Amino acid sequence: MECDGNGTDGDGDGNGEREGGEDGDDGDKDELEALEEGRIDALLLQNPFGMGYAAVIASARAALSMGNEAIVDTGYTWITKKNLKEEHIQKLLY
Repeated sequence: MECDGNGTDGDGDGNGEREGGEDGDDGDKDELEALEEGRIDALLLQNPFGMGYAAVIASARAALSMGNEAIVDTGYTWITKKNLKEEHIQKLLY
């Protein structure tokens, strides 16, 4: 699988060769279309709510001199054409 962190095959167009399968991250319109059409196999979807929530908590803890964890896992979800329409997946798309 190929993933450059901001697209599907290094150039973000979802048109790369399908030798070992391809994946992308997040869920912009072009990537979702490529997933539905089978041009990519999967997307790694981040949790934007979790990221915002963790940032607010970390900011409050810093303001109160409480310290923070060095690494904060805000979660991710692996989505495929099969689970794309599930309600919990749809809630994470923006």
